[in-house]
Amino acid sequence: MRIVLECNDNSSVEGVLALKDESFVMIKVKRNTVRVFHWNHIKDVKRVFKGERQPINLEIFKKIRE
Repeated sequence: MRIVLECNDNSSVEGVLALKDESFVMIKVKRNTVRVFHWNHIKDVKRVFKGERQPINLEIFKKIRE
């Protein structure tokens, strides 16, 4: 799933969801680059589908399994 993460410091990162755990999220940004974010640093999550950014409820996103 392609997502956009908006962090508390107003930066945003777009990539493919690689791994989601109870304490962190891993996003594959480029071919060999993976970034790790702790849940405390994430402000908003949006799903990218056909070029549109659709908001996802952060609490539900934390609980659902891939």
